[in-house]
Amino acid sequence: MFQEINVRRLSAGSIYKIVWFGTVFSFVPFGFVMGVCALFGANTVHWNKAPITGAMGLLLGPFLGLFIAVVFTVIFGTVCALGMWVFSMKYSFKLRFVPSLETMKYALSEAENEEAMQSEKPGRKDEW
Repeated sequence: MFQEINVRRLSAGSIYKIVWFGTVFSFVPFGFVMGVCALFGANTVHWNKAPITGAMGLLLGPFLGLFIAVVFTVIFGTVCALGMWVFSMKYSFKLRFVPSLETMKYALSEAENEEAMQSEKPGRKDEW
């Protein structure tokens, strides 16, 4: 199921993409949960050192999660990109991944094409 590749260097865009999806899909749902708690009166969402409760807390929670995700992506993405750049000057590493369905279909079609090319025997002139 998993495939493995050796990687010398990742692009900065790939690093930012990984950090972005990781932070957005963790902080925005967490902000939503805190907004739901604020809807029921808990002091879980704060703005300007003042607790925001009720419907406004429910609306503000996910937006604060998104804001935190953007800030973390900028900071940690930059630090990770710099760290990976320094690491790649000397070392490579292995990545394990699950290929997408399109990648698997493409690999299968390439294998079928290669098999078809090998089954044709060059030099036979009796087949037209």
